[in-house]
Parts: sequence; structure tokens; C-alpha cells
Amino acid sequence: MPGTLKVGGNIIASHTGVEGAGTVTLGNVVLGDSAVPTNNYTFRNKIINGGMQIDQRNAGASVGPFASASAGYKGVDRWFIASDPMTSQQITGNTPTGFSHYLKLTKGSGSNIDIRQTVELPAAGQAGQFGVGSVWTLSFYAKSVAGGETLNFSSYFRLGVATGTFTAVSAPTPSSITLTTNWTRYSVLFTIDVSPGASDLCIAFGLNTTATELHLTGVQLEEGPVATPFEHRSIGVELKLCKRYYATGRVSGLLAYAGGRQSAFTDVNFEVEMRAVPTAYVTHDGTTGTIRDNNSAVTYSGWTTIGGTNKYVAVRNGNASVGAPSHHFSTTYFADAEL
Repeated sequence: MPGTLKVGGNIIASHTGVEGAGTVTLGNVVLGDSAVPTNNYTFRNKIINGGMQIDQRNAGASVGPFASASAGYKGVDRWFIASDPMTSQQITGNTPTGFSHYLKLTKGSGSNIDIRQTVELPAAGQAGQFGVGSVWTLSFYAKSVAGGETLNFSSYFRLGVATGTFTAVSAPTPSSITLTTNWTRYSVLFTIDVSPGASDLCIAFGLNTTATELHLTGVQLEEGPVATPFEHRSIGVELKLCKRYYATGRVSGLLAYAGGRQSAFTDVNFEVEMRAVPTAYVTHDGTTGTIRDNNSAVTYSGWTTIGGTNKYVAVRNGNASVGAPSHHFSTTYFADAEL
């Protein structure tokens, strides 16, 4: 039906009234019906940290090289370093227009660079938007130092990025692209032709190249056959999306004193509800289980995380450390619930 939307007596939106063939007008912007969202999912881009802005683990420091045996989430947030010795670093500046950071991946002694990201499914075995027949566009900005190398792609359903039974999605169109030495935006088209297994929690998308050094940013995964402009979210929103999977922060409180030993028991309440009960630990100086007595400037060990849920974790002292009563302590927690 035709109609208008008014705020304060002013018409801010109108509809022609022809379902499936009309337009919605917002101010001076006219959108065809095809541009109106057809689902309840909030963000167009399903990749988290596609602009490589968030690096909670390393704060821009270079990390690696990582061998196949130590593959994992070790670089910028949400990106899994899959295999072969390589170095990862978040870089500021010298980016495509509109971006502030990019990811630099440098090949080591292995044969390739392999990096992936998982997109969480709504529930185990539930495809959600990624049902059979759905079409997805993966777009990104990339370049290499030498140029001319091939960049290949993969996608699959799995329990986690590297755990569980592997159910591969057919290769995209095109199945590969050729890198240049200049920032270029590329896109490939995936058609989902398989369903997740009953226990699968994610769908993963990977990029693999023999390039010696790959620069990457502006990664976007969206439903439909067209690569639209990159969806820039505020850095605060992006950080909270990352914290569902990995979080770190300060823990502090007062040390109790009884029978010649320091003790404390405190809860860490996560800013964002995590995907699952995380693997968590605390450290003051890089050694797991350490805290700092800020009054006496002494480091104590033997602190552990116990219990908890995906909303909090409890921290306690399991060591007979000697000190003065009611001293203030601090440490840093790390909580990992990555797929």
C-alpha cells in the first residue's frame, strides 16, 4: 500500500505502494525494493575486523614466524594463521583510500601464506543465511611485493576453523586471481552447495597464496552477487564484535591476609558476552598466573582462573604467598572463545 512516514509533521519517507516493484524514498535518496533488507541480520558485512583495525593480542607488533604445528589466532583479531611458517603484523598507513590499517603477511620457509576467518552459525548444524543456493560475494583489497602471484580461495563448514569434519563448499568464481604490486579491489562469488554437519558451528573462508609478502585489508563478505562499498563500522562496534571471541583487560582488587598468606577471590565480568565459556588465564609479567602487589612492588605467582561462564570468570590465588594485609593487586586477564 502507498504511504508516508512523518516525523514532526515532515515527510521523511514514502512508498509507491506497488509491492515488489516500488521504491522507498529517504530524503533525496531513492532505493529500489531490492535494496531494502530482506532479513533480520544487522550487518551487511559478515567478516569481523575486515579493515584490520583491531589487534588486541599484539597492538601492532610483528609476531611469528609460526609453523604449521603452532597455527592459530595469533595476529590481528578474528584472523586465523593457518599453516606454514609466516610472520603477521598490523600496519598503519599506506592503505587504500578510506582505510587506516592493513595486514602484512610474510612467508617464511614454507610454500605459501594461508589465512582464514570463521563466520559463526546461528546454532550447531543450522546454516542460517548460508543455506544451499545462497550466493555470497567476498571482496577485499590486496597487493603483493613482487606481483604476478596467484591468490586462491576456499570455504567450508566445520565445528571450528581447524577442528571437526570438513565439508567443502565448491570453488568460487573466479577460483583464483592474480596479484599486482598496487592496491586493487578484487571480488569472488561463492554459491553455497552443501549443508553444515549436525555439529558444525561455523563456515570458514580462506585465502592462500605463494606470494612472499601479502598485504590485505577491506575484506567483506555479503549476501548477493554484487560487491558493494566496504561497510565501515565504528571502531567501538568492531572491537565489541571481536570481544565475543577474544577479550583482554585489567583485573584489580584487595589482597586479604590470614595465617601468613595473601589470598584473593575476584570475578572478571566480560564487557561482551563471549561465544562460549572461554579458556582464560591471568598474567602480570608474561608468565601465566602472576599478579602484582602494587603496595610492595612484588610479583606473586600461582593465580588461576576457575569456574565462570561466557559472561564472567573467577580469579583466585592458589599459592601461599606472604605479604601485608589489604594491599592492592593488579594483573591482566586473557579470555579465548575463538572458533
